[in-house]
Amino acid sequence: MKIIDKIGKYKTRDWHQRKPSEIRYITIHHSAIKSTNNQNDEETLKTIKKHHQAKGWPGLSFHYVITKNGKIYQINKHEDITWHDRVNRDSIGIVLDGYFHEPHNETPTKEQLKSLKNLLYKLRKDLAIHSKNVISHRERSSTDCPGDILNKYIQEYKKKGNAVSWGYIDEKMKQMEIILNPKERIPDEWSESLKLNQEEWFNNKWSFEKLLENVNQWYESTIMQTKVLENKDEEIKILKDTNNNLQKQVNALQNIIEENNKVIKNQKKELSELEEKISNKTPLIYLLKLLFQKIKRLFKSTGARSGI
Repeated sequence: MKIIDKIGKYKTRDWHQRKPSEIRYITIHHSAIKSTNNQNDEETLKTIKKHHQAKGWPGLSFHYVITKNGKIYQINKHEDITWHDRVNRDSIGIVLDGYFHEPHNETPTKEQLKSLKNLLYKLRKDLAIHSKNVISHRERSSTDCPGDILNKYIQEYKKKGNAVSWGYIDEKMKQMEIILNPKERIPDEWSESLKLNQEEWFNNKWSFEKLLENVNQWYESTIMQTKVLENKDEEIKILKDTNNNLQKQVNALQNIIEENNKVIKNQKKELSELEEKISNKTPLIYLLKLLFQKIKRLFKSTGARSGI
């Protein structure tokens, strides 16, 4: 795929800037200008520029233009916040030359669809954009753009990515869609990806390395999940052991309480017996005390009489 550099050649003043990391969407447009067969690409680009400048814009406001012959022209840098879908700041704008809606109902050429798929593949890889974030202009503002005819291709692409059947059917690109959307794919689909013969893989070093990278990521993710489960099992074991230890302590406390209750019961019994004994001996002590007092008085009276 060849991208023809026309950056900065179709504007009269600069755009505001952003970081590439802020780009999250790719917005697809049609030029909505019916072109004639004898119009060359330069005339097409100037026509779109003139149409945009008539609105007071700085210049041709798309980042990429795909002409009917399938040639791709980069008009603005990715950092340029061009005016193309109302939100603008988080998206790149791609326009296909043609009028894919009423009243003209043109159809994108096979060359345009092939180039669009190749360009989307590259941009999504470079900017880490998911296929569901490839959108039609009408999804961001009230417009017919990119026309009903082109829109159906975009909606299919949102679901399937480069695995769509339209345009240029590249089996390798179908397989690479698994790499671009790894989180959306189930592991079984790798079996289809690996059907590519060895020569194809070595001819596409990036694809092989990207595949390996994603396999490693899935492997690491699986290991992490396994570790989490093992940690949970260990936590459950610790909790069970702790519960068992607590139960043993509870049982020991219950035994101590039972022993103490027995001691208290025995002490109460002994106290009761002692009280009973004291109660039984009280009359004898009282009589002895009276007898002692009587003997004491008798002793005093005897001593008085004898002059002691």
